[in-house]
Amino acid sequence: MVLDEATGLTRAAAPLCQLENDLGQHENPAVGSPGELVMSRVLLIEDDRQTADEIVAELVDRGFQVEWAATGIEGLDKARIGDADVMIVDRLLPGIDGLTIIEVVRQEHIRTPVLVLSALGAVDDRVRGLRAGGDDYLPKPFEPRELVARLRSSIGTRSIRSSSSRPAGSSHDRDPGQWPWTLG
Repeated sequence: MVLDEATGLTRAAAPLCQLENDLGQHENPAVGSPGELVMSRVLLIEDDRQTADEIVAELVDRGFQVEWAATGIEGLDKARIGDADVMIVDRLLPGIDGLTIIEVVRQEHIRTPVLVLSALGAVDDRVRGLRAGGDDYLPKPFEPRELVARLRSSIGTRSIRSSSSRPAGSSHDRDPGQWPWTLG
């Protein structure tokens, strides 16, 4: 793993084709056109350096490209750029808390899937995170394999939604920031 301190971007030190899972199969989270491998981009907004380092190492080892933001303000700025395939957002952040970040990006019609990662794991806390616009919620401590599986699920769901042929205006096409949702 190579970390560029100036940008917060990480990339695998080995070529993507060398990153393999425990079964020896490639675990590339995204594929572009036939024969083209594309690394999924993750925006990690986490203020705890040790936690961030562990998450970055795990995700890079699994073939993800990770950009890290250590404060809520920095995270919101990076989220607004909109080039991440999925965001991981801690709830308790300096500057702007994680739920506010999620609410703002949803109000700005940014549809990037958001996984809330927090030490606040009570049912009420999880429900608040989902109601704020989070797509998934994983309480700390967590198993890295579960985090990776949830990210891949979020990215896959986003791909299915974006390639869907549902008629415009169906309830499934509504902006996640427009709560409450109604099923039609």
